[in-house]
Amino acid sequence: DVNQIIGCNRINPAAAGNPNSISFTTQTGDINFCTDLNTSQTGNAGPITVNANGGAVDLMNNNVIASSTNGDGGNVNLSGSTGVSNGGNINTSAPNGNAGSISLNGGTGDITVLDINATSNTGSGGTFTATAGNGAINTGSIDVSSTNGQGGGVNTNSQDLTIAGAVNANGGTNGGTHRCDADQPG
Repeated sequence: DVNQIIGCNRINPAAAGNPNSISFTTQTGDINFCTDLNTSQTGNAGPITVNANGGAVDLMNNNVIASSTNGDGGNVNLSGSTGVSNGGNINTSAPNGNAGSISLNGGTGDITVLDINATSNTGSGGTFTATAGNGAINTGSIDVSSTNGQGGGVNTNSQDLTIAGAVNANGGTNGGTHRCDADQPG
């Protein structure tokens, strides 16, 4: 059994072409990263999936990047049963394709990341979803916009919500949606 994963080597399968992926899962224990997670491509970017089923995901202030220059952005799914902490920027942008979606699940703990970028110029903006059932969500700015396409969506659900920047889901054809629930314990 693996009780903890610490990813301190270079984690960057990026290359020209189409997706590579990153996937880590523990049944118990934490997952800690001391380097960026990067599946960026000139074609379609690959997905990044990190599940700490019995612990927390600690990004140790590193970035998560699944962006593309000429294809679609990859999807990012980070889940920790006791939180997702110390996140840097998360980027699934795709200027010439559809941006990837970003899903963060903090279980019973908090989610703390910097800026969220799931933008496009020609395609659709991505969707940002964050859930911290009994915890707080803390982010910088959130941008899921598209210059010439459909704006993306923003969905959050937590006990406490702090967004330390602008939220942008504008679209060239249609704007996206915002749904931010912060249920204070009573």
